[in-house]
Amino acid sequence: MKKIFFRLCLVGLLLFLYQSCQPKQTYFGLVTGAWRSGDSVTQEVYRFKNSKYTKKGVYDTSMLDVEGSYFINENKNRGCVTLTLLPNETIPFDADLITLLPSENLDIVSINGEKMVVIRSIFIDGKLRNTYRADLDTLWRVDP
Repeated sequence: MKKIFFRLCLVGLLLFLYQSCQPKQTYFGLVTGAWRSGDSVTQEVYRFKNSKYTKKGVYDTSMLDVEGSYFINENKNRGCVTLTLLPNETIPFDADLITLLPSENLDIVSINGEKMVVIRSIFIDGKLRNTYRADLDTLWRVDP
C-alpha cells in the first residue's frame, strides 16, 4: 500500500513539474511568426522562429537590420513574461572600439493570434541610481 501511495505521489509531482513548464512553451508557440510595430515615423518588423529573430526597422530616413537570439523568461516576482532579444550585431566605432548592440526586453502584457501588447523596458543609467523607462507598444501579426 505504501509503494502504491509513493508511486502516485511521484507521478503527481512529475505531472505538476511538467505543467509548470508548459506556459513557457505556450509563449514560444504564440510568439513564433512575424510581428509589425510602428507609427507615422518608424516601422519595425520582428520575425521569431526556433529561438532566433530578425528585426527590420525603418526610422524616418534610416534603416536597421538586426539578427540574434531570443528567450522567454517568466518573472514570477513581477508577475509577467519577458521576451529578451539578444542581437548578434556590433557597432564598429573605430578600429579599437567595437560595441555590441544593446539587448531589448519586451514584457508581454497580453498576446493572442493577431495582437501582442508589450512594454519596452529600457535601462537608463541615472546619476543618483539606475532606473528603467517603460513604453507601451502593440505589435500586430503579419501574414506570412
